[in-house]
Amino acid sequence: MAQEGKAKLGRDDWARTGFEMFGESGVDAVVIERIAVRLGATKGSFYWHFRNRGELLAAVLDLWLIETEEIIDGVARIDDPRAQLRALFERAFANVSQDRSEVDLLHRADDPVVAEVLEKVSARRVAFMAEAFAATGLPERTARDRATQMYAMWLGLIRLQASLPSLMPSTPDEHRRLMRSTIGLLDDLFPDPR
Repeated sequence: MAQEGKAKLGRDDWARTGFEMFGESGVDAVVIERIAVRLGATKGSFYWHFRNRGELLAAVLDLWLIETEEIIDGVARIDDPRAQLRALFERAFANVSQDRSEVDLLHRADDPVVAEVLEKVSARRVAFMAEAFAATGLPERTARDRATQMYAMWLGLIRLQASLPSLMPSTPDEHRRLMRSTIGLLDDLFPDPR
């Protein structure tokens, strides 16, 4: 029975709070006890909705997949494929210093739960970029290669930020300059024919 004055927590509350903590600190932050504290709940409440932490982690990673789809859907509403790519890269590169969860997932790619969702998210991101690159007039194979290269560059930047932050810009202005330069590669690779 729910305590008086408190709303009953559902599976979604646990998953969303786990997702927030995952975004803040990676997979290791998805801890039942910590989530319970944040929710003001007991571990018993957790076990009404999940059998174990692995089930919770799968729900958290499903939310990451949904978030990825929402971002892509938003960018896909832009008519011009170059503008789509620019918007996508601006969003991705703006958060390089905060993407610890992405780096953490890459390190855990041997975990079957992580690997499945990591594969889906990565494949979706590359497929969307490949479609946009193809819409600029590139042959399909070249578009796929460019998408893979840009995705690898982004993953490299977030890995560099996590492992060797001294090599990355130290001020917000320097960070913006690097991001503008990185996004500017699009203009070099795909000049607007107009």
